[in-house]
Amino acid sequence: MRSHWYYTTNERYLTYLKSKEWLVRRQQVIQRCNNTCERCGKFQVAEVHHLTYARIFNEELADLQGLCEYCHAFVHGERTDDGAAEYERLAKRQEELRQRVGRARFELQRFEEKPEVYQSFISARFSSHRELIALLRQYPRLIRGGFECQIFDIRYAKRKHESAVTFKVKWETQGGFAWSVVKSAEQLLHSGVLDIERGLWVEMENIRLFVKGKSKEPA
Repeated sequence: MRSHWYYTTNERYLTYLKSKEWLVRRQQVIQRCNNTCERCGKFQVAEVHHLTYARIFNEELADLQGLCEYCHAFVHGERTDDGAAEYERLAKRQEELRQRVGRARFELQRFEEKPEVYQSFISARFSSHRELIALLRQYPRLIRGGFECQIFDIRYAKRKHESAVTFKVKWETQGGFAWSVVKSAEQLLHSGVLDIERGLWVEMENIRLFVKGKSKEPA
């Protein structure tokens, strides 16, 4: 639970937080820890936290602690984990993204070096939706945006204005699995190719856009 002094509306305290005396102490704490959270050691200081209010308005530097936004929220019970846990999550996301970009670039390079192993369906005409469903069931793996997905729940959807073969794709995430719906299999046929050697679909247009977007991001 937060200390009274943290959330108080006491005018004297609020005025003090804007005073030169407090700003000087705050800066001294930030300099002491080299602007690095004194709890997790991972992020910059966002708040100077009171370890004790025994000397409020006349604190000693030992009464204060420089904290990042995550650790500050954690010590006040607003988060279930701290800056160290958040840093670990961010590091895992960065590594996952690095692997996805590497996989996407590999797919582009493979497509350029071995075009003969890919089959395109841009101009394909199927005699019935059953033929397309059978093809998707035969090859239920899909590469999109640098990660591999599983095709499932393939079905024929008869709508008011059009009919189409639809399916869902799922992929593994840090928290389990995520999934989305592809409303028309024709989207896959027009933006992807089938790698006959590996027996999987590769959404080349999606991968090109993914790599292009990541190449524009600052390093």
